[in-house]
This record gives sequence, C-alpha cells and structure tokens, in this order.
Amino acid sequence: MAIVYHAKSIVPAEINNKEELSPYWSFNDTADISKYEEFDHKKFLEHELHLDVSDPANVDAQPPPVKIRTTTVAPSTPTPEPVIHVGTINVTVQLGNTALLHCEIANLSEKMVSWVRRRDWHILSSGVLTYINDGRFRVFHSEKSDDWDLRISPVAKIDNGTYECQVGTGTGIMTHYFNLFVIVPTAVISGKDEYHIGEGSSITLYCSIENSPVPPQYVSWYFNGKIISSSPFNKNGLKIDRMSINTEQIDHKTHSRLTITKAIQIDTGNYTCQPPNTDPDSIYIHITPEFDNTAAIQRQKSSNSVLLTTELLSIFPLWSFLLIGHNEFRWILL
Repeated sequence: MAIVYHAKSIVPAEINNKEELSPYWSFNDTADISKYEEFDHKKFLEHELHLDVSDPANVDAQPPPVKIRTTTVAPSTPTPEPVIHVGTINVTVQLGNTALLHCEIANLSEKMVSWVRRRDWHILSSGVLTYINDGRFRVFHSEKSDDWDLRISPVAKIDNGTYECQVGTGTGIMTHYFNLFVIVPTAVISGKDEYHIGEGSSITLYCSIENSPVPPQYVSWYFNGKIISSSPFNKNGLKIDRMSINTEQIDHKTHSRLTITKAIQIDTGNYTCQPPNTDPDSIYIHITPEFDNTAAIQRQKSSNSVLLTTELLSIFPLWSFLLIGHNEFRWILL
C-alpha cells in the first residue's frame, strides 16, 4: 500500500502565469524538480518569513567592518595606608604663650585629618577648617606637606589636657595623642594675709613670681582692684610721691617691691600683686589712727619672708619698746 503525503503549495502568486505546478507528488515516484529552478527564493523569504535578504551582487558595496582599538591596562597598585610619624607627645607651655601640637602624616592621599579635644570629645577641625567658636584655635597645613599642626594662642588654663590627631583608614581610625600641660606662674606676697600698721609709718610689700620659666615683662600692683599707677588714685590720697614700685630679676626669679611712705588711713585696703598671665596674690593693710594708743603692727614672720619696715618713732613715745616673741614682733606702749 502506497503512502501519499500532501504538501501545501508555497509558490507565490507572481508565478501563476507559468505552468501550474502540482502540489502533490508520489512518495515512491521520482520527482521532477527542474520546474522549480526559476523559483525566486528571495521573494519567498521576504514575503512569507518577513526576512530582509541582501542581494549577493551588492555584498562588496557594504561598508568595511569597524575596527575596535583595544588598550591593555596594567593592574592597579593598592594605595598605601596613612602613616603617622610619632614625635613629641608631651607639650609644656606657659600660660599666655602659644601651644603648637605637631602632627605629621604620610601617604594621606585624599583622606582628611581631624583634631579632637578629649576633654569633651569636641571636633576642633577637619582639614584646615575649624569647628569651634574660639579664634585661638587654628590648623596650619602647607600644600604637598605632611604637617597638620594645631596652634592654640594664647593658651589658657582650660586648654590643659589631651588632644588627638586623627585620620580615617580602610580599617578604622588612626590616632596620635598629645598631652598639653599649661604652666601657671604664681605671685606670692611675703608674710600673712593681713597687717596692722600705725598712721604715718612706711610699709614695703615684697612679691616674688614662682613657677615662671619665662619671666613676666612687668609686675602690676593694685589697690582695691584698681591699678596703683593710674590717675584715679591721686584723688583717693595714694599719691605718686608717697609710693614707689621696684621690680628686678634675682637668680632667674622676678621680685617686685611696693613701698608706701607715711601711710594715712585712706591707704587702708586690699593690695594685689599681679603680673600678666599669673595667678595673683593679695594682702589687706589696716592703717590705725596715730592717736589710738592701741596701735600696733602685727605680722607673722617666716624664714623666707622679708621684713615689713615701719617708721614708728613719729607715733610712739620714746619709752615704748619692742617686744620680740616667737615668730612675731610687737610694739608695746608703757
């Protein structure tokens, strides 16, 4: 029994003027396909399958292929981590001078350096920009330099403490610590805090400046909060011709003397020795009227104190005498 396959004709309509082709052929018969030699395959592919078929005759007219230039890139080298050069960590500065904390960081690249005050974890700066409302703080950095210096000028007591120079890395934060020690000079008036002196006597107060690596440029004396050398004291009775101030350096230490001659009652008050950027010291002087027979000068003496001089002959009669006791002296009237 012969098997017959049926095939649908796929011949375009444009060839209908030719001899009609049979859509069937026998499986066992020899097919004559010479009649299909003039079949236009290009039209078939464009019409039935919607394909764009180029004419082989125009292949040579196509533009040449685009050549792509390739560049070989060498493997990148990892950026080295920042390195902090550890230098001085303890910085000592006298009150009122300039504190300079020197931080040197290599291989910084585009990373940012910050300064932090550990007392309150305040971020003082990032790069050269400061983030504190205090003009005494500034950061100094030169282009292409590894130095990031924090300057505090003038330094104050409150600046004493620890500071950090920081830079962020790929693994965390790199830190270098600085301990800032602020030296505070101290004025010391010899003797105790209060004296009694008779009217008409002379008195000399001695003041020495302790703990001062850099000597003060001058020493000021104050009377009841007002500087002695200022004009308002003339109308208060503390006249220039009755007073003198002498300051000198002895064995790398500053000493100052305030002398008041022929003291009067209006000279009673608080006297203060205060050089610049120094903790002051004060003493209170009582001037007793000369007609008061109980007038006396009392003063606690120590081995390193300087005598308080008085002119008592104008106050006390000749039959008075000086009673010397333990660590004090006193005039007694008979």
